[in-house]
Amino acid sequence: MVTDRMIAFFEARAKGGVSMIVLDGPCFDYPDTLKGSIHLRMDKPEYVKGLQRLLKVVQSNGCKAFTQMDYPAMKSVDKDTPGAKEKKGKWVLPLLEEATTEELEKIISKMSIGASSIKAIGYDGIEVHANYGAFISQLLSPLTNQRSDKYGGSLENRSRFLIDLVKGIKAQVGDDYPLMIKYGADERMDGGFDLDEAKVVAAWLEEAGADAILVTSGNKKTKNYLLPSYTLPKGVNVGIAREIKRVVKIPVISTGKIGDAQLIDDILKEDKADFIAMTRALIADPEFVNKYGEDNFEDIRGCIYCLDDCADKGVENIGRACTVNPYAGLEMVFKLDKADKMRKVWVIGGGPAGMQAAIVLSKRGHNVEVFEKTNELGGLFNLAHLAPYKEEVAEANRYLRHMIKKHGILVHLETEVDEEMILEKMPDAVTIATGAIEKKPPIKGIDSKNVLGARDFLKNIHRTDKEVVVIGGGDVGCEVADIISSDSKVTIIEALSDVLPKMKSLQRGNLLSRLRKKDVAILSSTEVILIEKDFVRIKNVEGERDIPAGTIIYAIGCESQKDLAKRLEGKIDVFIIGDVALPGNLGDALRSATRAAIEI
Repeated sequence: MVTDRMIAFFEARAKGGVSMIVLDGPCFDYPDTLKGSIHLRMDKPEYVKGLQRLLKVVQSNGCKAFTQMDYPAMKSVDKDTPGAKEKKGKWVLPLLEEATTEELEKIISKMSIGASSIKAIGYDGIEVHANYGAFISQLLSPLTNQRSDKYGGSLENRSRFLIDLVKGIKAQVGDDYPLMIKYGADERMDGGFDLDEAKVVAAWLEEAGADAILVTSGNKKTKNYLLPSYTLPKGVNVGIAREIKRVVKIPVISTGKIGDAQLIDDILKEDKADFIAMTRALIADPEFVNKYGEDNFEDIRGCIYCLDDCADKGVENIGRACTVNPYAGLEMVFKLDKADKMRKVWVIGGGPAGMQAAIVLSKRGHNVEVFEKTNELGGLFNLAHLAPYKEEVAEANRYLRHMIKKHGILVHLETEVDEEMILEKMPDAVTIATGAIEKKPPIKGIDSKNVLGARDFLKNIHRTDKEVVVIGGGDVGCEVADIISSDSKVTIIEALSDVLPKMKSLQRGNLLSRLRKKDVAILSSTEVILIEKDFVRIKNVEGERDIPAGTIIYAIGCESQKDLAKRLEGKIDVFIIGDVALPGNLGDALRSATRAAIEI
């Protein structure tokens, strides 16, 4: 069912200047193609009305509204069917392997008729989903398609389903109704569907009646390319798009980590693609296109490609959100109305949460001052970009600092604020964003000269001995190990049963892969009980033993600094935000800051 929250999300992007939005595809053949409880439906009048309400909002802002069509990759079968697996309460088998020739022909007919129904609802066009390792891309791939009928074997046969589907949809909707193919043009795997084959099929797609091709790459085993993170270069699919463009006359659209104004200019001016498609860049800043069109590049809130809040299931109690954009998914909740009364508000702490609170408070009309005890804004997030491949993370601080300057917010650097100073000046409210302090493990020898916290290490990137032990296998500990393991033999000691428990699956897999390649040893369900000059003593189910280590770095998490807030309770309006409220990631901090600033 279409919700107000969904409408608010897409309305913000439509108002932001995009020319077209590809919306989630409704279930066109209920119940056979229903993917789950949140899958949009169109089999009842009330569902259609909801879809049309969404379309009206998008289209009324000058934005075309397409929808995506695909088909479930799994076929529902009886529980007792050999090889059947349970998935979301159903017993299933891979459709690619189980469907008969006649069944595939019927699916083409169902999808074609479904396209006619989609057109009747009021969508401006259709995107056929032929990538991401989903059903149609499985048919294209020689790795997954082992069929022996007319839909398997040769390239012509493997592409037959998609080509016939294009013809079938066009026969139903007419030549003047736009049909775009989201096209996985390279699986990025040896022996997979590759660019040479993709170029041949692209020409066939054009001949069959496709009106545009959106070029992507990767499959479910090469997910890095499906959701390119900070570990991959910008514009990772641009070269592939350019090659597809050379063999067709219809528009070619490039996507995949394109969120940089200069890169967009290069792609379009050098004729590498006809259009640009974005997802995460528009989640990070729905006004991206308007700002780009006005050459207002500094105001663009850039995606940092972290996948923390937008990948997998997103954020608890929110769903898919954004690390750098606290409004994403909460457009209905976070509304920047002017304050009823202007107040003088002090923000104590100039990290990301403090800066975000100050920006929102200023926008709402308050008189804001920021106090930061160090010599620069950014807090601990100034260290985040030092981990391997995470240079782009620095964009988050750049944007916040820029907006502080743009709004003329008064900032006091190298100024530590205490209770006496606040009560003497008596601002109307205080927002405390002093962050969290690094926990020091209670281990004998922890204060030795060869031991330092991860923060101290990152601030100076200290030289380490040939043998290093990192105590703590969370995000920070494993990233520190990644930094030093090129020159040192590193062992990570983690008390829990596994490392990186909070990192999203794709990034976790990338980091663990790098650590394995560098021969980093990981000892889980293990604790350090003693630190000496050249070794640490560990204890686990196998007993106690010593591990050589000239340098020991601890990274076991943080704890909130709430002392100032407690001392001010009952004396002044106090709001605590960011890691002071609850240590978490950047997204959590920015959302808590926004929520507090809207309440003042």
